[in-house]
Amino acid sequence: MRYEEILRLNDYFQPVYDLENEIETYWKQFIPNEKFYKVISEIINSLESSKPEERKSIWLQGTYGTGKSHATAVVKHLLFDDLDKINDFIENLEEQVKFKIKNFRKTKKVFPVVLKGTSSVIDNRTFALVLEKAVKTALKKEEIELITKTDFDKMITKLKSDEINWEKVFKGTELEVYGTKEDIISKLQQGNINILTKIEGILSQKGIHFSTENIANWLAEVRNELKNKGIADYLVIYWDEFTGILELPKAGLLLTELQNIAELSINKGIYLFIVAHKRRIRTEATQQELDKVLDRFKVLDYSMEPITTYHIINAAIKKKDMNKFTEIKNRYIDSVKSLIENIAGSEGVQVKKSLEGLFPIHPYTAYLATFIARNIGSTERSIFNFLYDEKSGFKKFIKENPEENGKIFLTADYLWDFFYEEFEKMESEKVHAVLEKFKLHKDTLEEEGSEYLSVFKGTLLLNLLYRFVEVGESSFVVPSEKNIINLFASTIDQEDLANILSFIDEKQIINKTPDNLYLITSSGLPSREVENEKNKIKREYNTIDRILNREQEKELQDTITTSVNRSVELIIMDASLNEHLIRRKTEKAFNKDYTIHLC
Repeated sequence: MRYEEILRLNDYFQPVYDLENEIETYWKQFIPNEKFYKVISEIINSLESSKPEERKSIWLQGTYGTGKSHATAVVKHLLFDDLDKINDFIENLEEQVKFKIKNFRKTKKVFPVVLKGTSSVIDNRTFALVLEKAVKTALKKEEIELITKTDFDKMITKLKSDEINWEKVFKGTELEVYGTKEDIISKLQQGNINILTKIEGILSQKGIHFSTENIANWLAEVRNELKNKGIADYLVIYWDEFTGILELPKAGLLLTELQNIAELSINKGIYLFIVAHKRRIRTEATQQELDKVLDRFKVLDYSMEPITTYHIINAAIKKKDMNKFTEIKNRYIDSVKSLIENIAGSEGVQVKKSLEGLFPIHPYTAYLATFIARNIGSTERSIFNFLYDEKSGFKKFIKENPEENGKIFLTADYLWDFFYEEFEKMESEKVHAVLEKFKLHKDTLEEEGSEYLSVFKGTLLLNLLYRFVEVGESSFVVPSEKNIINLFASTIDQEDLANILSFIDEKQIINKTPDNLYLITSSGLPSREVENEKNKIKREYNTIDRILNREQEKELQDTITTSVNRSVELIIMDASLNEHLIRRKTEKAFNKDYTIHLC
């Protein structure tokens, strides 16, 4: 028997949510979390606030595959759809948020306009036309007719009225290759930006100029008409995958236009809801230009919480035969129960049940998947693409296992195989050191057997994640001997695991440190000597007052206090001290009532 006989993947599951092409009520598959509750609360606060300075657009940022687009779709539907279509979803939200949405929707409605990626934007003019087209598309979808005309409509009117002599102006120009006058009008009716800009260019060359609408003013007119007709109180432009706009050659100029639109939220009822990737952006815009624009937004980080990742993976995997699934799961799950308890920690019963329900995915693999979902991956390589991948992902695993000599659990080496291409794209010396280690020793481990290679890949994955996540030494992402053993709990015999790790250490493939870490360093120095020296320095410089000398302490104090107009009393203490000791020290440290007391 193979797992694919009792398991299948949800046919309607979308690894990447497409805001522009939604599948009916698929948005309701969304699993709300604390990050989402923060987002929906902030947008409603911005819309409702009586204080102009609090009426700001939203800038939602996060890594690939964290569910930003899906969360944005949910916000869009909750703020605009008829209440009878969304009540079933609202009822399952936490009480405070449920009350907030219901209270807002009693009297208010938000008209949505959706954009995605660069959408043919190359400069300020195309930026304005892209927005016009998106608004027109949104109105048409809802069968709404407005008096306010787009630049496309105005040009169509001019061409139809013979205000422009077609033969005289366009004969012999590049416009002829696009067809007759009627063909051109048809393309303008479809919102063809390329055709409109070509017409404007030809007219300009011939000294014929028409005034074009200021996009901010035009949007304000549209919103006013929507409000006056009782259709909606606000207009929100949801722009997904906005990072591409920031990377365009004229990003600086486009940001100025963006800023003008963002400022409409103060008193015009028009808001931007930008969805961008949280990563280093290659942009020609200066940091000052970026910061100036971001000041007009509420910037919110959106990450995938572990419990949400478990729920979404669970939603994607369907059981064909629940009885058979339960029988097999119960046969093997007890062997990793203690590991599930450790991973769940204080998170409680819900996390334990989720991890058990993900069988045959090993609980440690599921745990690492949450870190990958938050920190690594791309549109092509996300944890959800992994599920549907037939070359090295979950789909491959259930097709091949657990026949004779097959695997019971999907282990972390499958994650390494699937995300390897993504790791190679990363421009990081730390990642490079891990990949070089793999290329150098892959064949040696493979010759020893498949289990040797699996353990090697798992160890490398821990090393790589350890570089991206801020964790304490007890974290499950540290490449410690204990963690590596747990990675393959109930899949590789403990004695065999010990032999594999000894082989990796003795052959100096990855040297084990005195702290039992299989840690890859990018240093050319002997790792054991480096670790000994680090421990020695840790013991010597173990608190902040030992690390800073008097000169550095004064420099830090000057940096903090130079921009303050009042006198400052400042003390520097180590954060590892217990709260009682910190409080006692601060009570004695400050003597003057008129100073700012700073610890």
